[in-house]
Amino acid sequence: MDKELEHGKREAFRKLLYDLAVDVRREMTATPEKCLECQQRFEEIYRDSTSNEIFRHYYSDIFVVMSQVIDDPEIQDYDALRDHLQNILESYQCREGHPDVRNNLRKLYDHTSLELGRLVHTKLITEQVFKQEAHLDELKHLVNSVRSEHGRIATKVNEHEAFANQIDEAKKEINDAKKEYIAILGIFSAVVLTFIGGIAFSTSVLENLHQSSIYRIVFAICLIGLVLCNVLYLLFFCIYSLMEKTLQKWQKQPLIWCNMIIVTALLFTVLFWYIGLAEKRNARIQNEDRSPNQVVETIVPASQTPLKNE
Repeated sequence: MDKELEHGKREAFRKLLYDLAVDVRREMTATPEKCLECQQRFEEIYRDSTSNEIFRHYYSDIFVVMSQVIDDPEIQDYDALRDHLQNILESYQCREGHPDVRNNLRKLYDHTSLELGRLVHTKLITEQVFKQEAHLDELKHLVNSVRSEHGRIATKVNEHEAFANQIDEAKKEINDAKKEYIAILGIFSAVVLTFIGGIAFSTSVLENLHQSSIYRIVFAICLIGLVLCNVLYLLFFCIYSLMEKTLQKWQKQPLIWCNMIIVTALLFTVLFWYIGLAEKRNARIQNEDRSPNQVVETIVPASQTPLKNE
């Protein structure tokens, strides 16, 4: 078939299919006479009166027409074309001198039904995809809202945790301040106790210094010093315990050395008392003081005797 002739028939074919497809009221095939008119139009397309060549419709032409109908938002009834073709087939009349295109119409009906079902199914899938995309957008928006709310809640939680940490730190600082106050009061009490005890002891020693021996005085001083050192150390140990601290090994050495020194002094005092070191010293001093006095006494009477005789 000539290309120009084929092109014209394809244009007429698409025009006829579109007219049938947009006739949603089914007026073009409402009566047998109108069905016959449509039959004649199909006979002119499928058979050439001059060359008697058979026109073969293209599946792509059916697709173009059906796509235009489905994409038209004003058309909601997509079965009009298939119903028109069914009416034409049911009322088809074979006439003498006219080509029989019944088989062509059957194929056209089959292809149209197939393409219509495929396009409608594709449109439904597309609509579902659009709905799913819209639903997915809503879910994304909801997820973003939840994330923002979660971030806000997490920020609040962090703020509360920071506030709780600040409260804990404040409590810890208050407890540390209490411990420091206790330590300060303890140290002050220890200093006052030591000072008062030292003053009282010094006063007592100075008052009775001429009535006691040197051994008793030194022994009493060492003994009281031993007691005061241990009492003060015990007081400091209690202060450390209140401050939740433990004494290290090197912190115990001063007390040990102090006790060793005082005990050594006590032992030496007892030893000196036993050997009478102070008495020996006093006797030696008295002997040294007595020798010059005896010389003076012997010289003075010798010079005074002649005066008396005169």
